[in-house]
Amino acid sequence: MQHRPILNRDGARPADGFYQVLPIGEVLHKESGLTQVFDAQAIAQVVASFNEQSRRLGNRFAGIHVGQEHFYYDEGKSSEAFGWARELQARPDGIWARIEWTDLGEAAIANRRYKFVSPVFLQTDVENAGERRVR
Repeated sequence: MQHRPILNRDGARPADGFYQVLPIGEVLHKESGLTQVFDAQAIAQVVASFNEQSRRLGNRFAGIHVGQEHFYYDEGKSSEAFGWARELQARPDGIWARIEWTDLGEAAIANRRYKFVSPVFLQTDVENAGERRVR
């Protein structure tokens, strides 16, 4: 997955709290040999799924975990949250997330240690788009 810069070179956060986490485009997933398609349809589906889960779970919905590397999926490493994506927006250039940072995330942003966002999609999250492509 292509990493998306968090654009915090000066340690500042955007006034609206939104960060671009997934741009429109296509990315070759080297491990699988599949091309991941992030077009308007995919962007709309991701945001709709997020909104449905948020609506269904109500107050129990924590948002999407924002952490370090992909340690969330490795039981041998820390999965402490740097933040929680509480809201997603589909914009013409991709998906933007409003992230509420934890104390770890606040420090990582302020001290310019947190540089990139790399979303994870599980195999159950994608649909076949033909010709070794998934959406």
